Amino acid sequence: MPPRRRNRYEFEHPDEELPSGLPLPVVNANVFHPPVIQHIDNQNNRMLEEALKASLEGFGLEEAKEESQQTAGDELFNQVLEQLPYLKPAARQTLHLITGLDDIISHEKNQSSPSNVTEIQRIQQSLQNALDTGEAPPAEDTDAALSFITGYDMEDIKGAVYPRVESEILRLLVEEAEAEAEDENEQIRKALEESILEEALHTAKQEAKEKAEAEKTVGGYNPQTPAERRAARLAALDRLEAASKAKPT
Repeated sequence: MPPRRRNRYEFEHPDEELPSGLPLPVVNANVFHPPVIQHIDNQNNRMLEEALKASLEGFGLEEAKEESQQTAGDELFNQVLEQLPYLKPAARQTLHLITGLDDIISHEKNQSSPSNVTEIQRIQQSLQNALDTGEAPPAEDTDAALSFITGYDMEDIKGAVYPRVESEILRLLVEEAEAEAEDENEQIRKALEESILEEALHTAKQEAKEKAEAEKTVGGYNPQTPAERRAARLAALDRLEAASKAKPT
């Protein structure tokens, strides 16, 4: 059974105990250094984001954010990668849509004014429930997911999982098609071998039968022409006469 799939935002914002403080930068008397945050209530994500932005301002905030998004995307992709081989084609497509919605939710939550997050999360949960139960997802939710994903340039989302999953699904389809063709070729080869073997056995039986019939003829010889058959009969009569004379009176 594949492990439970966590969404990408969980990877970016893991719910775990935060360190009591952040590492201090190298002090330079000529540069202003923001205060180090000693404690953050990890139940309030908005406060966490604002506090981290304040503490990291001027120290590569954007670089850190992009690296976090890329790492989260890599972890989610590896998790999805483990599940794909166990899923049927329809389930793979559902999981593919779920990863696309993950990308969008992550992207929106990192914006100053996120939009449609609640509705996208509802659709994602609907698709996830269908995947977990093995049922077909509601057509309207599938259409809505496709509409949201089509409206986004997924390649512009840092660490996007959706395009990578698409490539992996295509790779699996090619491998499975090749394996199926190889299996069909193997079945054809076995059928031909069986047919050739059956024909060879039939030929051998026929030759054995003909040989047995030939051995039943007079003297083990099968005369072909009338003269040969007459000579064979005369020879047989001579042998009978000789045998009769040899009997004691």
